Amino acid sequence: MTSLSRFTIIITLIFLPFSVIGQNTESKAPSDNDADQIINAISLGEQLDETAQEFHSQFEQNPLGLDPSQNTQMMDLFKKAFDKKLLLSDVKDSFEDNFKTEYSDSVLNWINRESSQKVLDTRKTYYTLQGIRQRVVNKYELEQHPPSDDRKDLMDSLAHSTQAAKSEVEANVTMFRAVVKAFSRLSDQRTFSDAQIEGFVGNYRNQISSQMDQEISNQLLVMYHGLDDDVLRKYIAFYNTEAGQWLTDSTTKSMQTAFDAAADRFLNSVDKMDSGK
Repeated sequence: MTSLSRFTIIITLIFLPFSVIGQNTESKAPSDNDADQIINAISLGEQLDETAQEFHSQFEQNPLGLDPSQNTQMMDLFKKAFDKKLLLSDVKDSFEDNFKTEYSDSVLNWINRESSQKVLDTRKTYYTLQGIRQRVVNKYELEQHPPSDDRKDLMDSLAHSTQAAKSEVEANVTMFRAVVKAFSRLSDQRTFSDAQIEGFVGNYRNQISSQMDQEISNQLLVMYHGLDDDVLRKYIAFYNTEAGQWLTDSTTKSMQTAFDAAADRFLNSVDKMDSGK
């Protein structure tokens, strides 16, 4: 993810001009727990939560210069709106709306393969407290023994097959737009038109898009450090099947729906906060 210092530079560049001014397949209802099993297996809830938490930590530093007490209240509302349980509920609802049993059966079979379990277990551990500590060790080992070009290409292939960078960019853009809108509504010194906000959002999208592919590849190198290449190749191969493409499309769409819903919750709560001033 983007470091705080680089993030601050991005924000400064975005706001600089204003710094002085102040195929058709029928969808079917999922069988009991099928959607939950898939979502849990790929650790989608944990991914959503980490993305939201990282964004929160950046804006918690108040890079936009909102009144400190207002920024604290605003980010408290953000944290509640982007709560993991709410995001997971939203993503599950959207996933079920797009559920196709002719594909999901293949996904469930894939999940239960031994080679898939190795990758999915590693992914799940990555988001645990133990996994967060292990990241430090993995990063150090990768610094001491840089990965081969073939290993890097493998991670690039995985990122491309799962549309990981696209999902991350869109999630961050959605959160950024919501926070800038909230800032504009709460600030006594600067307010922005919709056109200005979309200009900031466009600049932000360009900035993070240029970095996200590399960041995702680096993240995957850390996440799957020590995991055998052949195991990962089998994992990636599934994503190039019709069922794998359905899984990618469904998760990407569901993630965006979840972040859109959370952004709406957030802005509604900001409006209530603003009206109560």
